[in-house]
Amino acid sequence: MLPIYDNQQDFNNPQPIVIVCLCIAQYVGMILRWTRVKKLLKFSLYISAILLCSLLIISLPSLFTLEHYENQVLLEEEIKSEIDLSIEEERDGKITFERHKTVQRELQNIHAEPTPNQDKNLYLEEFQNKALIKEFQSGISLTQISVGSDNTTTVGNQGGCNGKGAGDEIKFHEITRNIHIYSAFWDARPNDFDNQPGKVHIRLMAIASKETRNPPLSCLFYIRGAYHIIPASDYEMCENHNKKYEGHIYSCQVPSAVKTNICSVLVAHGSLADPKWATRIPVTNTEIRPEQQYKFAQCVPPLFGHVKEDQLIEFIEMSRMMGTEYFTFYDMKSPKNIEKVLKYYHFKGIVQMIPWPLPKKYQNEDLWYNGQIVAIQDCLYRNMAITGYLAFLDLDEFVVPHKHKDFNGLVNEFDTPNRCGLVFKSAFFDPHNKHKKYSWIKHFEYLNLAKNVMRSEMLSKFRNKCLVKPRTIFEKGIHHISKPVNSSMQVYEIEPEVALLHHYRKCSSTYGQDCTKFVEDKSGWKLVSRLHKRVSFASEWINKVR
Repeated sequence: MLPIYDNQQDFNNPQPIVIVCLCIAQYVGMILRWTRVKKLLKFSLYISAILLCSLLIISLPSLFTLEHYENQVLLEEEIKSEIDLSIEEERDGKITFERHKTVQRELQNIHAEPTPNQDKNLYLEEFQNKALIKEFQSGISLTQISVGSDNTTTVGNQGGCNGKGAGDEIKFHEITRNIHIYSAFWDARPNDFDNQPGKVHIRLMAIASKETRNPPLSCLFYIRGAYHIIPASDYEMCENHNKKYEGHIYSCQVPSAVKTNICSVLVAHGSLADPKWATRIPVTNTEIRPEQQYKFAQCVPPLFGHVKEDQLIEFIEMSRMMGTEYFTFYDMKSPKNIEKVLKYYHFKGIVQMIPWPLPKKYQNEDLWYNGQIVAIQDCLYRNMAITGYLAFLDLDEFVVPHKHKDFNGLVNEFDTPNRCGLVFKSAFFDPHNKHKKYSWIKHFEYLNLAKNVMRSEMLSKFRNKCLVKPRTIFEKGIHHISKPVNSSMQVYEIEPEVALLHHYRKCSSTYGQDCTKFVEDKSGWKLVSRLHKRVSFASEWINKVR
């Protein structure tokens, strides 16, 4: 049974009610003594008054509305969250100070002290924001703050390339009319299918036409004055949904003469490839970088369509509450208001933006969700060098824990060395469903977590999402783990009583989903007060960006 809050209430102090009732009974008795009424009738009225007061004592709890109780719960939760907020904001402050040397110089020019009434838990972060605001107003676009624009977001080859390589222009490289390669990764992880210990492969993330499966692609390695041509093997990604264009991983085994990671690789069509007609693809190193390590990071698929500013802020802050320290977004020319939000978090060292300049020929129904599956693989490989755990969530999806505080509590209990990831079951929280109105919600009506409480009674059998250990995964599906690096690795399903994925969208009856039965589920309300505080704080500073 999923934990659903009800309106049961515990009143442990009925003494004032009893005293009031006894006073009422005494008052009724005095009136009866002064009136000319037969003794039997007086006695009956007196007993009736006592019974009425007794009934009042029993039924009084039900006269209190649920919202009073919920307000009390929220107040208690807000008090409990103060220490957590202080710890998180102090951590964010340390990250910001370490990564922005230019901001450090600005801090020297700021002389401010917290006022007596100021929230000391948010003072440190506000102090940083005063220094960062000048950078926000610099007019930098998302294309300028994407990967490679500064040391905080360069994810290229940090060894032999001196920070360059994957920091080059990120784009879809046309190999043929029907094959575009987006990115390449140096993969030295041993597996049980193509990478034996001591071997290395270059993984190429690509979009290709269904008509050109197993194309004769080759990688060219320049060794001792000559090019060595290595044919690429083809692996079709799992969730292409029978579309005309598909996601593929092409793999080239690196010659043993190449002893260190490389900055780029030449890719050509044909087994007898000519370097003159080859395309140079930057290579990102996936080896662990101790200098930039997070415990939890998160991938967000390409942003397109209408995205609301408050929805994006709520998503980021809710994820941060769950323990996410770093986000990777894929951007398809976001509007100015979304740029402003991402810019704020970028300068705080929390977000990296990856351009997703999808060729127009793919921006239709011939490719599933604007190449989402290819972006997922790119994000998996791009982040495995810097994080221990990686979550894959859309903007309308929140993981709500029922028995733990955050991701850290979940992995501490359920992760083991032979597990490659955790899978969360999901339910639709359909915003179109009517439910009881609670007056306190008007203060938080912009939050999905507060206003949408009608959950599909049937959990989705398909729309699950995952928290994975990226170095143990070869291919990640949209809703599942497709292929671990070793077949012995296991996937653990989190029971909905432990944590549930809230999917805030219209219920879809596909894949056997029942969209006719809903129940009220307010399990997310325990987080509303804390989330509201974080979103309000971020929104205040984001609105200062010009």
